[in-house]
Amino acid sequence: MSDAPDPDQRGYVDVGCRLPRGEGLELVSSELGVTATTLSGWRDDFLSAGQTALKSRPADDRDEEVNPRPQATSTSD
Repeated sequence: MSDAPDPDQRGYVDVGCRLPRGEGLELVSSELGVTATTLSGWRDDFLSAGQTALKSRPADDRDEEVNPRPQATSTSD
């Protein structure tokens, strides 16, 4: 059981973004008044949710722009 309530959506996103940017776990946990263990759990949940969302997004035209397929080369001389 965590030692503090889950952050609201905005706070959750803030925590999820601050830690991967390199802000210290101890500093952020101290600012929020939660343990580093709780904060690590929030970060892991945030990152996992992001990965799941990216995997579940249906393909569309933007995918080709970001990850173009290699062009077939002809060998006719």
